[in-house]
Amino acid sequence: MPLDDIIRIRHIIEAAEEALSFCAGMSEGDFLADRRTQRAVVQCIEVVGEAARMVSQTTREQLPTVPCHQIVGMRHRIVHVYFDIDLKLVWEVVARDLTPLIRALRASGCAAFRHSASCFIILPIIAAGCITTGLAGTTSGVRSVPTRRKGLYP
Repeated sequence: MPLDDIIRIRHIIEAAEEALSFCAGMSEGDFLADRRTQRAVVQCIEVVGEAARMVSQTTREQLPTVPCHQIVGMRHRIVHVYFDIDLKLVWEVVARDLTPLIRALRASGCAAFRHSASCFIILPIIAAGCITTGLAGTTSGVRSVPTRRKGLYP
């Protein structure tokens, strides 16, 4: 699995986990009444969709249980029809779909790490914020890939 795809999958997992944490302990009614949480969760789902959109077709084919087409479609809907987001559908995605998505992607990540020992070296460097656009150049032969906000990686 290409390093870019591993990073994108990591972004999907993190955004999905954030959405789940924002809704922890909430009922659907609580969610529908809390505009701040709605907007935070919608933004997380947008990140999930954008990262899924950037995953290569080859990697998507290796993830048959991950509905990339639907994930990207929801992202498009959120971005382009932002004025008419179905918040009940957003709640359903959080309540029903994000946990299985995280499980499926974590399983794929384990397989990728078994095949690429260099990932054990590179990902902690990226996590520390050392590799960012324009700073890393071609260090160790790895193309620079933008990461999410600093501090989100364990």
